[in-house]
Amino acid sequence: MKKVFILLSASLISLQSCNSYKKVNYDDFETGKTYIIKMYDKELKAKLNQVTDTTIVVTHKNKEVIIQKKEIQVLRKRKF
Repeated sequence: MKKVFILLSASLISLQSCNSYKKVNYDDFETGKTYIIKMYDKELKAKLNQVTDTTIVVTHKNKEVIIQKKEIQVLRKRKF
């Protein structure tokens, strides 16, 4: 029974997805990529659609959201 539990635990750990998020600058934006955006009052996990000089447009929970660049505290890009 102990061997089965150890084998099951080892297989579950190995099957986890291996992605992480790294900090990016505004120059490194890529449309269609997933980012975590931390603002003063909330945190979004969103897909980038468009970048302008002062704003970014992202899709979060199937809704388009326009975010001012000055509101963003931390911006991270998903990395596999």
